[in-house]
Amino acid sequence: MSKTTRQWLSQLKDEHRDLAIANADPAHIDNLPIEGGTLSAVLSFAFNWSDSPEGHSFWSNIHNKLLSDTYFDVPQQTPESCKAKAKEVMYGKPLPEDAAERKTYPIYSGFITYFPNAIAEVAHLSYKGNLQHHPDKPLHWDMDKSSDERDAMMRHIIDGDWEQVAWRALANLERKLTGKCTYENNH
Repeated sequence: MSKTTRQWLSQLKDEHRDLAIANADPAHIDNLPIEGGTLSAVLSFAFNWSDSPEGHSFWSNIHNKLLSDTYFDVPQQTPESCKAKAKEVMYGKPLPEDAAERKTYPIYSGFITYFPNAIAEVAHLSYKGNLQHHPDKPLHWDMDKSSDERDAMMRHIIDGDWEQVAWRALANLERKLTGKCTYENNH
């Protein structure tokens, strides 16, 4: 059975449904049937997350929960708590808003082109780890599975497992930058 984008997005929780529908492309929300899709896929293509008032991180979080089948397992939020969370997410964007300052984050030329082989290996390690820990689920980082990034990284240094060292270093940095560090005082 084919559904329109609106019908797909209507399956989201109350606090996300109206936001997603409001952001969706009005020219296509009702007249393009989508066959055999998934809610996460439709959410990916319904609108540009970065251009939404809620921001990319807000929608990426919902998308990741849909992919990992944890979206509908959490309690419903109130509209007030959802708005508060949206503000929290908006202020935690990984890139600055200022156009000139954004240019000081050369992600492609200062990261991708510097380390293409290392990035490929870390991405492949993520894939293998997902097969090991969640073979029945799409690729995602289960941050609750292992959170001793620094200790694990040191063990991998001793073993000379450099892909794992890089993965753990990136994981620790991501936790620190997002306030999800499990060490005291986020150090």
